Amino acid sequence: HGYGNLLHHEKFLFLQNDTRIKILCEKFFRTKNFCYNHLLIHNKPPWIGIGHEWHQESANIDSFAPGKNWVNNWHNLNNGCLKLIPKSHTLGLLDHEDIVTAQMSHKRRIKSNLLVKASEKFGVVNCEVEPGDVIFFNHLVAHGSSNNNSNKRRRVVVMQARIDDFKKDSERL
Repeated sequence: HGYGNLLHHEKFLFLQNDTRIKILCEKFFRTKNFCYNHLLIHNKPPWIGIGHEWHQESANIDSFAPGKNWVNNWHNLNNGCLKLIPKSHTLGLLDHEDIVTAQMSHKRRIKSNLLVKASEKFGVVNCEVEPGDVIFFNHLVAHGSSNNNSNKRRRVVVMQARIDDFKKDSERL
């Protein structure tokens, strides 16, 4: 359903070296001391592309997503666009449940009762974008996507950045 960590793949180095992305990250983090955790591609084939459970990226602070090796249309409301709950990061790390997804991968899905409360308080936004658009959001923003119910493929590049002085707490693994 996608491609694993492409952070060091030569065809994608231009993304991490892009001056515009670097400037945005420096402004967002308020430091030049940042790094990228991972770069991956989500792929939702027409009609059968599966949605992604509501989650927060906090579990991926120092990790990368598994997937296939890189092999040689973007998203809208019909083909499973990203949905997020704005300002949900202000709620902190939400309680989750560990699940095995339809793609047979591990995911930490936010508990549904917390999604109901968050969506009632802040609403839900459909992130309809055009090819080349970029979305930046905090790792605690609750987000997910629905199935691809269109005749067009949906691919999205995900590149996660963080301040580089992050120290992993091995006691909380």
